[in-house]
Amino acid sequence: MDGFDDDLLQRVFHDWAAAEPPGSGGALGKRKHVPADGENECQLTDVHKRWRMRQKLKAKDLADELQAKQMMHDALQAENMVLLRKVKVLESVLTMRENKLRQLSLEKAQQQQQQQQQQGESETQGQSPLQPESCPVHQPIMQPHRIAQHQLGKQQQEQQFSLAGGEQALLPDPPAYGKELSLQNIPPVAMWDQRWMRRMKQVTPTEWRRLWLEFMRESSMFALGAEAHGYGSVAYDQLTQVVQTYFGILDQITLMTPAVYYDSLYVNIATGCPEIPPVRHWEAVAKAVAQVADAPPSRPCPAIFEEDETQKDAREVPHKQKVQECLAALELFDDRMSSVLQERAQLATSIQSYLHQDRHSTPKHAAAGDSLMAGVPLANWAAMLAANVDAEQNAHNCMSDYLCARVLSPLQLVRAVAASYPFIPDVTAIVRSVKNW
Repeated sequence: MDGFDDDLLQRVFHDWAAAEPPGSGGALGKRKHVPADGENECQLTDVHKRWRMRQKLKAKDLADELQAKQMMHDALQAENMVLLRKVKVLESVLTMRENKLRQLSLEKAQQQQQQQQQQGESETQGQSPLQPESCPVHQPIMQPHRIAQHQLGKQQQEQQFSLAGGEQALLPDPPAYGKELSLQNIPPVAMWDQRWMRRMKQVTPTEWRRLWLEFMRESSMFALGAEAHGYGSVAYDQLTQVVQTYFGILDQITLMTPAVYYDSLYVNIATGCPEIPPVRHWEAVAKAVAQVADAPPSRPCPAIFEEDETQKDAREVPHKQKVQECLAALELFDDRMSSVLQERAQLATSIQSYLHQDRHSTPKHAAAGDSLMAGVPLANWAAMLAANVDAEQNAHNCMSDYLCARVLSPLQLVRAVAASYPFIPDVTAIVRSVKNW
């Protein structure tokens, strides 16, 4: 078109394109400032930078939140694994306790049956149906040889004990108090009668340490052959038998008289003097046990625990799994001991407060009845302290029984005993050293 200027047409078209569309809130044809090409690029660059900055901040916040969620998930997963291991330990301990109660019930029933049988045989040998021994009128009629026969039969029945095969065996008399004991002369726990039970309850800490030293020497000798020939060999079976018999005797004595163990725990067996071993001693013991090749776990104390079906078919337990089981038992022990120690501290505070109050409030010339009544709370607190000590011993026994019966193999148990010399193995100290690995 000849009558129009090209520059003017371009400006008009540009202004029309920059105008707001209808319905946008502005008047059609309203002029707006249109930036130049360089200014528009700068504004777009600034907007893009701000958008990228916001996206980076948002991505950082999301990453932090995701990391926090991941840490929480890992913590919950670890806590779940710990709880599962604790449940496994509790189930194993509960199974062992149930087997122990079942075994004690069977032994009690057998003893009652044996006593009734002995009583019936004694009555049959010592009296006739027409001349009862319980009647004093007929006692002079009994002939002297019948009385001697009755006394001899009664003494023989007291010495007879029923074996697993139904045979009768005469147990030797236990050594007198003060005479030296030997594991080779002590019958297995299942064969103990009332005489041996009474004698084993009289074992002193010195005698118990001497028996422990004998067990260490005998088992260490068999352990060399078992380690050389491996699991399933005759040497390994001999070691298992020695551990089952001798360790069962020592553990049964400890159950009847816990003082023999706790009085020997931090005593040097070689010198007989109290001594606290350093921490590195138990670390060396733990490393010595870890070096033993894993074998299917067995039950080293048949006199204490009854073997179940799951243990008969046990396979090889990996080393890491054994470490996790040890740590789970330690965590469970710490949980139980925290409540025990807290209760003990509260009892000690209450007793101190009562003694302080009683010392300052009781008159000098108190009546005899008041002094007797004042001892009642002390007697109650003494009973509570005794129960608290029993709870501590129970927690320790549960942990040691679980490790010895369910985790450690006989060879590992003997290695721990030998490596702990000249001290008695402290189970908690050994497991705590494993925790620091």
